[in-house]
Amino acid sequence: MTSNGSVSKPLLTRLKQAGLYLLSVSLDHWDPTICETLRNHRNIMAKQLETLQTAKSLGLKTYALAFLNPILVKDGVEKLVDYANNVLEVPFGFCYPTKSDINSYGLGGRLSAADLSRGIQLSVKKILTSKINGSNIANLWVYLEDLLHFENGKKPNFYCKGGEDVVYVDWRGDVYPCFLRKKMFNILRDKPWLFKDVHCNDCMINCFREPSVLPHFLSSPHLLALEIRYSSPGKWVYR
Repeated sequence: MTSNGSVSKPLLTRLKQAGLYLLSVSLDHWDPTICETLRNHRNIMAKQLETLQTAKSLGLKTYALAFLNPILVKDGVEKLVDYANNVLEVPFGFCYPTKSDINSYGLGGRLSAADLSRGIQLSVKKILTSKINGSNIANLWVYLEDLLHFENGKKPNFYCKGGEDVVYVDWRGDVYPCFLRKKMFNILRDKPWLFKDVHCNDCMINCFREPSVLPHFLSSPHLLALEIRYSSPGKWVYR
């Protein structure tokens, strides 16, 4: 589950009792003023930090999560990783920006498409370097590498399985393959069904892309070996 940070302690406690195992909490920047500007929510950073600490105290697996917004891309991702790892003592993960006609992914200022693309590529390389140097970053190696593959038009390490192995269920019970696809069915009224043999590479939204790697690991020893090899800090450098 992902929270914007406004979840209460009693609700978190009930979620933990109901079986919640992993919680990510949005944290867009290390500056409280910028966090408020991005979210248009007063004192949102204080709430996010409180949620992270509460989740940790409850024994939930917890990490902070940031969308690669234009302000963060400009100011530098390494400082946010360092802040989360060494001050908050939690891992950090990143979400990739995606164009959508029905959702708002343009969080945080304006950059031209070319500047944002260059900034994102540089940011992802910095994230990879930080992970190589031992920073606690929640994203998978093969996913981070695929972000660069995606920007450069290269074949990915693995494809998204949204609609087959990963789905999105909203508060009405409507089931979608992901945030960008049409509704499949309503889980409360309709007979469930799933797509077969999905190999999508239209976007890199980590909510669907990273969980999709699990069935790939089961069927591709090479991909699993690649992730294990990358997991040895200092053994490789991405250029």
